[in-house]
Amino acid sequence: MIPFTVANESDIELYSSFNVSVGTTITISQAFDVVVDIVNHGGSTFYGTFDISLYDLEGYFVETIEQKGGAALQSGYYYEDVTFSTSGVSVEPGSYLLAMQHKPDGGNWSLSGSSSYSNPIQVIVQTSGESADIYEPNDDENSAEALAVNFSGNNASVYTTGSNSHNGSDYDFYSINLPTGYDYTLTVRVHDSYNSGNGQSYTNDVLWSYKPGAYWSSAYDDVMYGDIKVYNGGVVKFLVSPYFLGETGTYLLDIQIVRGPVGIDDNVTQEKLQVYPIPVADILNMKMDDNIEIREILIMDISGKTVMKFDDSKNKTNKISLEVDNLDAGTYIVLVKTNNAVYHRKFIKVE
Repeated sequence: MIPFTVANESDIELYSSFNVSVGTTITISQAFDVVVDIVNHGGSTFYGTFDISLYDLEGYFVETIEQKGGAALQSGYYYEDVTFSTSGVSVEPGSYLLAMQHKPDGGNWSLSGSSSYSNPIQVIVQTSGESADIYEPNDDENSAEALAVNFSGNNASVYTTGSNSHNGSDYDFYSINLPTGYDYTLTVRVHDSYNSGNGQSYTNDVLWSYKPGAYWSSAYDDVMYGDIKVYNGGVVKFLVSPYFLGETGTYLLDIQIVRGPVGIDDNVTQEKLQVYPIPVADILNMKMDDNIEIREILIMDISGKTVMKFDDSKNKTNKISLEVDNLDAGTYIVLVKTNNAVYHRKFIKVE
């Protein structure tokens, strides 16, 4: 068959939505039915054949579900609950189009009309699913599985032991909560069927990304060349999903963490933050250049202990003044969190 072109109207039209007995996620070798009503809006009886098949996303034929010949559908009438059945498909896992075509006796195939109901529809074909792992349900960001972080000295290792993609559209979300008072360096990778670096075998090829603040990173395939920096702690989220939609199997998310004291050296990236006056006796002003909105402010003593915290996420402003007259005289660090980064400055409090 040649690629089809979607037409909104035809003499032969869908008269209901496709009802796929297993839903729009189909498992390889799994029997299923597709039920649909078919109407004839033409001026004469339709004699011919109906076909439901799978096509790739460019419209090329892949595999037939079933053909039904011998139709004699009178003008203005419809067939109800026409059932197309298969004992299972054997295509590669992935996304496909499921479409109905019709062919009059002695004529050519045409895509059946979709004036009122979608034709084609998109389906996912997956391999046989795994049992859900211990981290489920963690299929959206709000239900991210919180992974324990236990430090030995200044180092911690976090693994998603026993994790898997239990179905072909499984999105696994995880989170770690890093306490304030330290800066963190994260080295992250996944071990999977394509690239395992720990000598163990895994059965699924996956992608992963991370979210240290308001935005998700790009997706990484196995190894990230470089580190993730987290300043003065916070929550970091991770997403792992199949590289090929429809594939299932095991993988391991591997997070190595090193912590150190909060940095106080100013550098070029910190120049967007203005802190004044220095030294300060009572009112400390903070302003972000380029109208960058301030979300949260932390003031810490030189040991890294938080002595003041101010949440400004509702005000959406780039300038804040805080009363610091109750602080003891000494050196402090102010950390200003925005949607995208953390900025810090050192200041001196005087009596």
